Order: sequence, then C-alpha cells, then structure tokens
Amino acid sequence: MRYVKLLSAAFGVLLMLGLLVRPACACGGSQAYFSATKADLRNLHAAQERFFADSARYARSLEELTARGLEVMSSVSLTLTPVSDSVWQAVGTHERLPQVRCEISNANDVSSVSPEAGNPWCEPNRLKRRWVLNFL
Repeated sequence: MRYVKLLSAAFGVLLMLGLLVRPACACGGSQAYFSATKADLRNLHAAQERFFADSARYARSLEELTARGLEVMSSVSLTLTPVSDSVWQAVGTHERLPQVRCEISNANDVSSVSPEAGNPWCEPNRLKRRWVLNFL
C-alpha cells in the first residue's frame, strides 16, 4: 500500500512537470513545409526523367514539365536551371520558410548543397527545438 501511494505521488509530480514544459517552436509545422518542398522537388526529378525518356533531353523550363503534367503546390516555388544538355539543377522554397533553400540535381557535385543526385537537400537542414517552461 505504501508503494502505491509513493508511485501515485511520483506519477503526479511527473505529470505536473510534463504540463509545465512544452516545445517552444512549431517544429511540426516546419517539418511539414520541408516535406512539401522536398516532395515537389522529387516530383520534378521524376518528371525530368520521364521527359528525358520521351525526348532524349531534359526540360529546360518548368513550363515544359507542367505542360506534361507536373503539378507544384501553390505554396512551393521551384526554379529549374539547366546546367548543360545532360545536367540540370532545381531550387525549391516554401512561402512559410523563405529562409530555407532546398535543392536537387540529376548529377553529383552540381548543387551547392545537395550531396547526392536525385535526393533533395535543404539548408538549414533542421530547425532547433527549444524547451521552455509554460509559466515563464
């Protein structure tokens, strides 16, 4: 019986501390914006590969890809830059995270931040999570 009271008291203290401490940033929302931008960049990469399979060249503008069915979220801004006939690079930003720049390319070492071809990479890659006390 004594142990049950002790466990109940400890649980109550932990519960109160849990209610006082919370994340200070909306990192969950930021992660959704990262994901939306990266998804649009992956879709652009797939559209470029389909375009290449049909035309034996990569598209030189987003208009060529949207004419063939590429859809981009209205909150994401994409810029396509042809580097050469066989290499392209794209940059994406989200309107809610204008300070974050995501890039993708079809070749290694073309993008300033993307370490691997076909994989989007964002800088800064992560937002820091801070914890604060609710009553402060």
